[in-house]
Amino acid sequence: MKINVRLYEDYWKKSRLKDYQNMLEYAKKNGYEMAGILDFYTMVENGKLSKDFYDGDKKLLINRHDIDTSPKVARKMFEIEKQVYGKNASATYYFRDSTVDTALIHELEQYGYETGYHYENIAKFEKRKKLKNVDKIRQYLPQIRIRFRQDLNNFRIKTDSRSLSVASHGDFINVKYSLSNTELLNDPEIRTSSGILVEAYDEKIMKYVEQRFADHILLGEFADYVKEGIKMGKKCIMILTHPRNWEVDRKANTRENFVRFFEAVQYKK
Repeated sequence: MKINVRLYEDYWKKSRLKDYQNMLEYAKKNGYEMAGILDFYTMVENGKLSKDFYDGDKKLLINRHDIDTSPKVARKMFEIEKQVYGKNASATYYFRDSTVDTALIHELEQYGYETGYHYENIAKFEKRKKLKNVDKIRQYLPQIRIRFRQDLNNFRIKTDSRSLSVASHGDFINVKYSLSNTELLNDPEIRTSSGILVEAYDEKIMKYVEQRFADHILLGEFADYVKEGIKMGKKCIMILTHPRNWEVDRKANTRENFVRFFEAVQYKK
């Protein structure tokens, strides 16, 4: 993202939360049920997304939030979802270690929505070790998986949450080496031993998604694109949002930008 766009997005843009609310209201008006990742996975496992689903009247809006920077804005999005859909729905909120908000996590789960762990272990490992070679990084995957299991367990204890689904966080390391954190979960044993039912990018659920929209790509045009997908009558739409793209949280954005800049400088040394 160009620096001028990043500065505008992080410090000066007007709130887009009304657009978010209008989008959800439009989805509901057009017959879309809202579901989180774990509920979506359960539908797939129970055979509810068979050919009959696509031939029938049921339509799904799969709602995933990655809380990269601002739990404060995430709470506002949750309040909008409660207002529009209430308890007859769900959404999934993935928290990083740096964005854990235990009060919000408890509220989300008590309301019937899902929370999960937004992991970034491969990137964290490489920023510490500076191997700077993708093949060498992969050689350490068994060691990184052990750390992932520990981090996930600590997250569950700290937040008193189930975290049955998890989602990979993207970092400049992952982009640089075309190496996603999801490679950690290619080993079935780590899933079993960690009690993970599904990863948000798993093909076994993604293959049922007809359209996927991500706000970090579409930014201010996101809601319009989602509405267009709804207007086209797509049966299964997945949306990925990040609170920082919907309303400015200068303190959280400044902290995250400083950390990213410092890590990038340190990595080059």
